[in-house]
Amino acid sequence: MMRALTIAKYAKPLALKDMPIPKPAADQVLVKMKASPINPSDLGFTHGVYGAKRPTTFPIVPGLEGTGTVHELGSGAPRELLGKNVSFFLDSHNPKFHGCWCEYAPVNAKDLIVLRPGTDYKHAACAIVNPYTALSFIRIAKEAKSRAIIHTAAASAVGRMLVHLGQAHSIEILNIVRNKHEEDVLKEIKAKHILNFTEGDFDKQLKEKIEVVSTQ
Repeated sequence: MMRALTIAKYAKPLALKDMPIPKPAADQVLVKMKASPINPSDLGFTHGVYGAKRPTTFPIVPGLEGTGTVHELGSGAPRELLGKNVSFFLDSHNPKFHGCWCEYAPVNAKDLIVLRPGTDYKHAACAIVNPYTALSFIRIAKEAKSRAIIHTAAASAVGRMLVHLGQAHSIEILNIVRNKHEEDVLKEIKAKHILNFTEGDFDKQLKEKIEVVSTQ
């Protein structure tokens, strides 16, 4: 048996329960968990508002990404993965979704990233959801030939990544925050455009920033 956080229904409180340890299916591995973050996407999932298709068989174990050690191999999974420290992301559109807010999680072998020796497992647990979200913003902006991205919640993990990616790809990031602390967070990483929507005439300031970026 293992301990797992579960939901009995969307938008209901989490419960810590004992559950059978899952068996890895074909081309899967069983990961003994070390860490899993709580992302906004996880909270959306537990409330039933994340993704177009959602699991409907309860109880459900949430948790979309994490790190751990490959504990067991399913048929067809590469033998060299056994014992490896890995990072991974889970497909929440799978009707048989089993998340990783638990002690053991089944993961498709193709969705694993094998970690280098010495990699901090807590940092590696956040290696996919937020970085790939930020990279997707940049890709979409470049495909649209946009000069800038307007980003709310700009002091978040995704927002801070966007600041650096924008600089690397010559895309201006208009960072919108809601307090002085968040302004300071962005100033520390040399964000160029910071707008606090609780101060002054925000609409006017945003329009002015857009005009400046448009003429560059």
